[in-house]
Amino acid sequence: MFEQFIKYFTDSKLRFILLGASFWCVGQVFFLSHFGVKCVNDTPRYLEYAQQILNNGFYWDTHNKWYLGYVLFLMPFVGFHLSIEAIVGVQIVLSLAVFVLFLNEIYQYKNKWILLLLSLLWFKVWQWNCYVMTESLFVSMVFLGVYLFWYYPKKWYTALCFLVLFWVRPTGFFFLVAYGVGYITLLPFPTKYKFWLGGLLGVMALGLVNKMLVTFDLISVFSRGELVFAVGTLENPPYPTWLIIKPESVVMPIKTAYPLWDVVHYVILNLGHFIKISFGKAFYFLLHVKPYFHWAHNVLVLMVLLPMYRNLFQFFRERWDAKQVFLMSIWIGHVVMVIAATEDWDGRFLLPLVLMSLAFGKAKKNVTHLNLTDKIEKF
Repeated sequence: MFEQFIKYFTDSKLRFILLGASFWCVGQVFFLSHFGVKCVNDTPRYLEYAQQILNNGFYWDTHNKWYLGYVLFLMPFVGFHLSIEAIVGVQIVLSLAVFVLFLNEIYQYKNKWILLLLSLLWFKVWQWNCYVMTESLFVSMVFLGVYLFWYYPKKWYTALCFLVLFWVRPTGFFFLVAYGVGYITLLPFPTKYKFWLGGLLGVMALGLVNKMLVTFDLISVFSRGELVFAVGTLENPPYPTWLIIKPESVVMPIKTAYPLWDVVHYVILNLGHFIKISFGKAFYFLLHVKPYFHWAHNVLVLMVLLPMYRNLFQFFRERWDAKQVFLMSIWIGHVVMVIAATEDWDGRFLLPLVLMSLAFGKAKKNVTHLNLTDKIEKF
């Protein structure tokens, strides 16, 4: 009877999607009942910025402008005096729509049931739907953006999606740059011209980073030796020998009007310590395990990530095209970001990368079905 049940759902993409979405909905109901609707430290500043724009007209807030996309998302709720629950409800609907898109994508693979299981085990990403924070919208936008690049890389709405993604939260910068790198790879130009365009993109990206760093103090994070953000500011930090590598001495650079140069100068002056903490940050970011997580939590994380990394390794071993360049650019950008800043306490920087990698980081030899989008428009 069980085999007949499985065969019934594997014979149809629609039934596969309905079953996967049903499991997802059960999990989301659990998260809502467990967490409720969560407003945390960052929530008031997003809502206040939205209210200020509605009251006084548009303006650029010094720091919150880098979260403008989420603030604009909140504005209709604030303007029509809708409840916080309504915000969370819309976030959940958008997240469900993206998960359906994910299910549609993985149906083409031989091990689609394993991918479904891994996506459901990566439940950490879905709990953020209950929070009035950028994470839920950002994860949804990331998957949508990667999906559009995969099938419609030269369309205007793909570029618009990544532009919007950049404004949802600062880490969207790395997706926007990856889109630019992938798009340049697609252009029918000789390789040397593509390198020139890539160099121009790099200069523009560095200029933008310099602007963004005005409101982010990375040097103080470096000097505290934190591997996980803000752990060094706690009175009694947990597992200090695991999470903090304090420098023997710190040589501070002379502050200039260019914060990016200040960071580079600090790294040069304290290169040995910077290398030490860089390896620690990359370790916690890529494996996602933390000493303050329960051991079962860490085991579950590795059960998802290790198969995902194996699939990515096979994917990147294939003949490279714009897809590999695009996906690798996203991963490299995030590793550089964590090394240049810090790993998040909850590991939120990795959350949006897992779903997209499970869906798109698969070698062609694992494909058994041709997606409808493949039939309509070849990449």
